[in-house]
Amino acid sequence: MDNISCFKNDDICVFISEMQINMDRAFEFVRSDNSGAISSFVGCVRADNVDGKMVESLLYTAYIPMALRGLMKIATDLKITDKGIKRIYIQHRTGMVHVGEASVMIVVSRERTEQVFDNVKCILDKVKRTVPIWKKNIFKPLI
Repeated sequence: MDNISCFKNDDICVFISEMQINMDRAFEFVRSDNSGAISSFVGCVRADNVDGKMVESLLYTAYIPMALRGLMKIATDLKITDKGIKRIYIQHRTGMVHVGEASVMIVVSRERTEQVFDNVKCILDKVKRTVPIWKKNIFKPLI
C-alpha cells in the first residue's frame, strides 16, 4: 500500500509518496500561458561502490508531516522573495528506490529564463539541508 502525502495550492505542489516520479504530472502543473521558461531537476539512484559493496537501491524514510511542511516552506519562501516564479512542483519518493529510478523531482516555471536554473538548484540545496528525509544504502548480496 502506498502512502501519499501532498499539499497543493494554485502555485505550489509538494508531494511525498512511494509512487514513481510522474514527470507529466509535474510539467502539467507548472505549465501556464504566462510562463516562458520551465526548468527541472531529477535525482536518480546511482550504482555506487561503497567500501567494496555495490548499492542496489536506497531506502528513503521521512517524517512526513514535518517533511511536507519543510518542502512547502522552501517553495513558499522562494516564491515570496522571487516574484518572477510562476509555479513550483516538488516530489520526493519514500520507500525502496532502485538504481536508475528517480527519487526526487523539482520543477520551476518562470515568466522569463533568467534565474530559473538557480531557482531549481536553490530548492534542491535547501531540501537536502533542511527536510527530514533520510536514505539508507541497500547493497547487492555478496555471492
